[in-house]
Amino acid sequence: MPPLRIPSPAGFLEGCLEYPPAYTGRWAALLCHPHPMYGGNMQHKVVVRMADALRECGAATLRFNFRGVGRSTGQHAHGAGEELDIAATWAFLRREAPAAQLILGGFSFGAWLALKVACSLPDLRYLLAVGLPIDRYDLSFWPTDHPPLLLIQGSRDEFGNRSVIMEFARSAGDRITAAIIEDADHSFTGRLTPMMRSIGRHFQPLLSPSAIQKPDASTPSDQSEKSS
Repeated sequence: MPPLRIPSPAGFLEGCLEYPPAYTGRWAALLCHPHPMYGGNMQHKVVVRMADALRECGAATLRFNFRGVGRSTGQHAHGAGEELDIAATWAFLRREAPAAQLILGGFSFGAWLALKVACSLPDLRYLLAVGLPIDRYDLSFWPTDHPPLLLIQGSRDEFGNRSVIMEFARSAGDRITAAIIEDADHSFTGRLTPMMRSIGRHFQPLLSPSAIQKPDASTPSDQSEKSS
């Protein structure tokens, strides 16, 4: 797909909008990449595979580069400016898919930012956080009244201890589904397929045309899932 130029407060952001075969326009997802100071960009293997899995479920996917990454203008802003980037790309996706219900997802730094901005975005239906670096970033902002969240973590994640992740999932309300991918590190080295399958198992029933969609729909309550 040719790169997009998405207007943003920092100028413009480079993006890639992809559609599944026979797209119905019912669902679309915005995906955020890992930390740009450590080589993160929209072509990161985990973000690309997240997009692949969601398109298999029937959603259009928009990946983008934060400010200062790739062809995106501006400079890294330690999270504050990147939150504005998410708002800009969210508005763009809303215009491109006006009838779609929207998913926000991210990997690592992108997952943390997705959780930070979740409650400020209009029309957000579901959250997807992969490799949440809970050992590195503060999550005290996380509200009890939040959108349904699928949280996928490697059992050997260097930045998100398994027990801490599960405690967060248990204590943060009943709208979180936690999936642990066994023998996976932070970047899911050699374990991308199980990660994709976990996304598919969760979102395929929710995004199915036969699913009943309500404004207050939620994921299964307080459920932990181990994926092999």
